[in-house]
Amino acid sequence: MADGSVVGTDAPSPPDTPAHQEIRAHAMSFPSDELRTYHGARILGRIARFLPAAAGAKLERLTLGFRPMPTDGFPVVGALPSIPDIHVAVTHSGVTLAPIIGRMTTEEVLRGSRAKWLQPYRPERFGPRAAA
Repeated sequence: MADGSVVGTDAPSPPDTPAHQEIRAHAMSFPSDELRTYHGARILGRIARFLPAAAGAKLERLTLGFRPMPTDGFPVVGALPSIPDIHVAVTHSGVTLAPIIGRMTTEEVLRGSRAKWLQPYRPERFGPRAAA
């Protein structure tokens, strides 16, 4: 970051364990300071492999979350078929795609248009479940 701080990530998805299934069901705090410290050290260690100066960094905040991943691995962008006033934009590549998806979604919301570039990524490709 501009202030010299580091924001890092760990893995694209959590291991399939009962604890992670519970976390997927609802947000929750770390059950202990030891677990928070463990995850913080583990993530800083992974970052330090690519950015050695991070090895001595002080962990100021730790939030574990799971990145959204569409089931087919491709972005989901557009109005929901049965609720056209609700637009979604979910993608694993949010950092790289955010500017163009944001621009196209803005055009669609404000003008009621449908960007042809987004056609393969519409929610309706998942069938009726996409509207739920």
